[in-house]
Order: sequence, then structure tokens, then C-alpha cells
Amino acid sequence: MPAVPRPREAVAAAFLDADGEYDPAQLESLLEPILAGRADYVVGSRFAGTIDSMLLRRRVGNRVLSATIAHDYNYAQVLTLELLGKGFSYAEVPIRYRWRSHGRSYVRVGRYLRHVLPAMARAARTR
Repeated sequence: MPAVPRPREAVAAAFLDADGEYDPAQLESLLEPILAGRADYVVGSRFAGTIDSMLLRRRVGNRVLSATIAHDYNYAQVLTLELLGKGFSYAEVPIRYRWRSHGRSYVRVGRYLRHVLPAMARAARTR
């Protein structure tokens, strides 16, 4: 008779891109607010942490667009808005960012702005 898998009682789940921009060793600091009971949902902030290298245009674009976009069809922003809307507590933890070691960004400036700028305009009209 095959063994029946035992249920696992997870305390938290973590999501980390596999392109090498973020060190998995930082996961412990991301879990700390959850384990301490200060947050239900934690996001790593490269702007509160250390950026080893990032193209200037990307750094400026990240700062400007993340400050003004309510929704750009990005899973992280959609997830954050959804969880906050359901009453989950939120925290940001400083993390270290480094240039990706492999892979390629899905963001293409022209295509991205064609989607983002109309979303920004819609968000501004509804506020």
C-alpha cells in the first residue's frame, strides 16, 4: 500500500525570480516580519536596500512609474492590491539588488509604456 502524504503546515510562502537579481539568502529577512507577527505580506524593496548596479534609465523608470501606477497588469502589484483590499497587513524589507546573472527582462520600454501610460491616465481620472 503506498504511503499517504502528510499535510504540511506552512507558515509562509515566498516568491523569488530565478534571474539572479536577488539573493535567496535574503529570504530569512523577508520572513522575519511574518514570523514576528508584524505583517501578513512582505515585499522586498530594492530602493530601501542596496542597488549594486542598475541602468540609470531603469532606475528612474522604476522610481517614477512605481510611484504613480495603481495597476499596470503586473502580478506583484495586482497581488499587493488584492491582499491589502482584503485586510492583510503589509511590510517592506530592504533587500540587495544586483544586475541579473542570466535571463532577460520581459519589459520593453515602448510596449510597456503603451500599456502603462493609459493605465496611469485612467487611474488619475478615477482619483
